[in-house]
Amino acid sequence: MLHRISAKTAGIGIILTNVFTIFIFLLIIFKALSYNSIGGGRLGSYQAACESAITSIVILSYGIPLIAIVSGLIRLGRFKAFFKAWLLVGFVLIVIFGRLESYQAIVMISFGIPLSAIASGLMKLERYNLFLKIYLWFSFVMISLNTILNLLGITLFERLVMGLVTIIQAVLLFRLATDKRQLKMDKK
Repeated sequence: MLHRISAKTAGIGIILTNVFTIFIFLLIIFKALSYNSIGGGRLGSYQAACESAITSIVILSYGIPLIAIVSGLIRLGRFKAFFKAWLLVGFVLIVIFGRLESYQAIVMISFGIPLSAIASGLMKLERYNLFLKIYLWFSFVMISLNTILNLLGITLFERLVMGLVTIIQAVLLFRLATDKRQLKMDKK
């Protein structure tokens, strides 16, 4: 039944839910939404909520171009210069998150680096589908855990709104992770 959803539709859905989530985190950073709305309502301070929100914004933003390639919204092999820069951004983020001791962020960014290297043409395509599956399954597991935590959250906003958003993301990531097609490099 999930395969009735096209890979492109799944990609658009994931990107839109990522953008929505980034918007929510920005509302928290700018104090338009209470910091208790994230972190299960258990974050002890505005500072802790901002740190969590910024880390999440970076992880979600880093994944958007990768999801665009995985889902077929962007052809593999296009925008090589962008993905070379994106690869450098990934390494810089790992250093920054290492200094901040944000190990979840390091792991998430690390799984995206091989995809950026292949999309930039710096790594062989044969490895792409392996790294692709690892990235998608890891993302699915992380978002599924996040869904459970959202559904167990203290605030109604986190249980209903963010719980629904992460359920949608998990279903769409599962759809992409179980896709049988092999991506090929665009010759242009």
